[in-house]
Amino acid sequence: MGHSPSGTERTVARLFNRWWPMADDKSKRASEDGRTVNLNENYEVRYWSEKWGVSKDELQRAVSKVGSRADAIARYLGKAA
Repeated sequence: MGHSPSGTERTVARLFNRWWPMADDKSKRASEDGRTVNLNENYEVRYWSEKWGVSKDELQRAVSKVGSRADAIARYLGKAA
């Protein structure tokens, strides 16, 4: 017989999914957690480029200089995080 989740298990799963949505959900416009920039996802490149008013090339240069953390990239670009 299969396991039927209890009310507590369903509540925990619902709360977990609220705070940690599925990765690579293409309906999302920003990165999964909003703290990193993934240059391998076109929707993320578009989002961050528009947010900071920079080109894809400028964004790529920033990531190569300071890494993928959004706060570090924003500081490097002189933009708000």
